[in-house]
Amino acid sequence: CRLRSGQTTVLVDTGTPEHAVADAHLSPLAFELSIGKMRVVTGCGMARADLAGADAWAPALRGTAGHSALIVAEANARAMTVHAERREHEGARLIEGWHDGYETSFGIRHHRSLYLDAGGGDLRGEDRLTGNLPVPYAIRFHLHPDVAAVPVEGGREAILRLPRGPGWRFRSGHPIVVEDSVHFGDGTRRRAQQIVVHGLHDGETVVKWRLAIER
Repeated sequence: CRLRSGQTTVLVDTGTPEHAVADAHLSPLAFELSIGKMRVVTGCGMARADLAGADAWAPALRGTAGHSALIVAEANARAMTVHAERREHEGARLIEGWHDGYETSFGIRHHRSLYLDAGGGDLRGEDRLTGNLPVPYAIRFHLHPDVAAVPVEGGREAILRLPRGPGWRFRSGHPIVVEDSVHFGDGTRRRAQQIVVHGLHDGETVVKWRLAIER
């Protein structure tokens, strides 16, 4: 599914993985965000086939953690069902979806909502887990190599510096960290960063976050 307002485009993976395909990406409800032609939030991509070490990188890049998605217990999501609905109201766009990729292993279902305002300068997300098994989770936001993340004092915000235009600010009600990442957008490896929200699910978890232009 796609959300587009102003110059901002959000792409959401709402397809069901084909497990019979060896190179299928396990990324239900992962998203990517771009502003015009600038990519901001991405996945890690795929290594070019003729690149040295490509085979070693392939499983990690196809895995859930290689995408801007929620991952449970560092395990790949094995979704049998992905459901999503898209709505519009007065220029704003909303996608609400869920997948059962962690139900077999952990008895947990992941719900994700993404709301993009009419101007394209405010993306709001909510990730919700339901299920009774206590397990760690991480919500990853991989950044394009041309985007730099600077944590803000307090540990719940980060400023994103883009190659041009205004900066964006990431906010969450939960503590965040900025970690290293990699990007294979052109088939070769580049260093990148990722914003990560870590937590422990126990019963029901709701994580709200926001990515908006600095005013």
